[in-house]
Amino acid sequence: MQKYKAFQILLMTIWIVFGSISLSIAIAPPTGIIVTHEKDNAFDVSWKPSEDKDIMGYGYQLDSSPVVSWTNGTKTSVRVAGKGLHHFCICSINTVGEISFYATAVIDYSFNTSKEQIGSSSTYQAGAWPAGMAVGDINGDNLNDIVCANYNDNTISVFIQDNNGRLSEQATYSTFLNPLGVGIGDIDLDGRNEISVVCAGADIMNIFGQAVIIDGSITIKYGTTTLDGTISLSGVKTFSGEIKVEGEQSGSIWISSDNLCLFQLKQGTSTLFGSCTLSEQSSEPVRLIGEIKASDGMAAYTGKITLKKETGGHLINIANYATERAPYGLSMGDINGDGRNDIVVANLGAESISIFTWLANIPRSYSYLYHSFAFAKKMILRLEGDKIFAYIVYPVDKMPFGIDIGDMNMDGLQDMACVNYQSGNMNVFLQENGILKPSGTITTGPNPTSVKCGDINSDGMAEIVTSSLGGGSLSIFTPAGLIGTYTTHDARSGGVDVGDINNDGRQDVAVSNDTSNTVSVFIQGKDDRLNSQTSCKTGTSPGSCKIADINNDGINEVITADAQSNTITVHYFVHSK
Repeated sequence: MQKYKAFQILLMTIWIVFGSISLSIAIAPPTGIIVTHEKDNAFDVSWKPSEDKDIMGYGYQLDSSPVVSWTNGTKTSVRVAGKGLHHFCICSINTVGEISFYATAVIDYSFNTSKEQIGSSSTYQAGAWPAGMAVGDINGDNLNDIVCANYNDNTISVFIQDNNGRLSEQATYSTFLNPLGVGIGDIDLDGRNEISVVCAGADIMNIFGQAVIIDGSITIKYGTTTLDGTISLSGVKTFSGEIKVEGEQSGSIWISSDNLCLFQLKQGTSTLFGSCTLSEQSSEPVRLIGEIKASDGMAAYTGKITLKKETGGHLINIANYATERAPYGLSMGDINGDGRNDIVVANLGAESISIFTWLANIPRSYSYLYHSFAFAKKMILRLEGDKIFAYIVYPVDKMPFGIDIGDMNMDGLQDMACVNYQSGNMNVFLQENGILKPSGTITTGPNPTSVKCGDINSDGMAEIVTSSLGGGSLSIFTPAGLIGTYTTHDARSGGVDVGDINNDGRQDVAVSNDTSNTVSVFIQGKDDRLNSQTSCKTGTSPGSCKIADINNDGINEVITADAQSNTITVHYFVHSK
């Protein structure tokens, strides 16, 4: 096995040196994309499957989001953020990991015009010192949920949105020491989002996956004897649980990701082993049908299992990865142009950023690694199943704090920016021909802590927005330099986010203010500049700030994580004609 892995890595290295990264022109993207308005800001999108026989699924992005979502079906539902025209981009992926070019459809959400104003707010109890925060769907219902990292509790708090647009009370999950940066996105192409969180006190990144809780029944026959029992399974990739049947029989069952079901059944002193295959006749319930044979090969058992799935907000820690010293900021998105989500981390104590990427074991997916050797200070490659895991470390300036991903030069590829607290500047990295290259540093306000990419002047290109904990300023940049500065409510501005707050199709900005316990909202005006700020009260010492629709009304809310009051505050917006 070790020789086989070594041989694979050798072949990979050869292809890295001599290969080239590109999208496959041999794979056709989906066609016949149909967009249907469902309700409010929700749209159903369907398409005709690619005619290629080896297509395993489809990846799609909405607007300029760097995060790719995956499905193996031919339809999905999306929710757009704000009125106006939105772009739905979709590609095909085959069984060897190659992706097609993207096909694009326009979603028109411009049925009404309204004016949005700050309305009421709600407060939810979190853990001790909620720091980083992320918003996204973590239970597969196409609604935004909230995850925040509790620095002093060593936990994450999860708030699930129900079908009526209400958030549940927090559910907590343990992490390593001092969790900070959080991200939500699908990193294994299974159609379900994972949660990544970096822990500054442990130099570790935790990955949480969506668990599936399964209950069911089992009937096993041996001659004229019938054994009936129940099964309770839980897991993400590999389900495992106990079998209990009438009498003295007991055992275990494992269901692997390739639909192979393995039994171990004990009867007295005898141990019986068996296997079966997963036959999914319909979405609910799942049926397992197969044969069980005794370990001595003499007795034969036949069995039938009926399982009923229950999903919804259950998380388990599925993986942990080492980072550099004191990881703080985290962002997710496709940073290498291969159609798969990556994770980027700012390491405060190591003057570096880390890139975590999982590549299909094909040449065109990872040739960019070879070209990264000239810029990276460290690189680790290893096999994880049928994927190549790559860990790349780039040097940056002193005390990198926040990091984000976005297309800063309108070339269709995601770039990266990292703000450095002690240096008072920002490192910018641009993709060129599939290669991530350092593009220099730009001076920011003093002690920058947060950075976000978004189009805040309606020119079609993502600008870079930074906040300053040491100067109370909001600064707007392109890769060429500063284009605007705005004064915030107090001298200690923290988390910043970009999104459409007033439902006019333009991107606005929200920034939290640590000293005054407020959040400042800057609305983009018709002259494509930000208007004067409007402020509203938060909990004590707000840090992370997000703009997202978390009550299913088609209007984005502004959410802050309030560190000293151990709360998150949601600010709702009302609209009038």
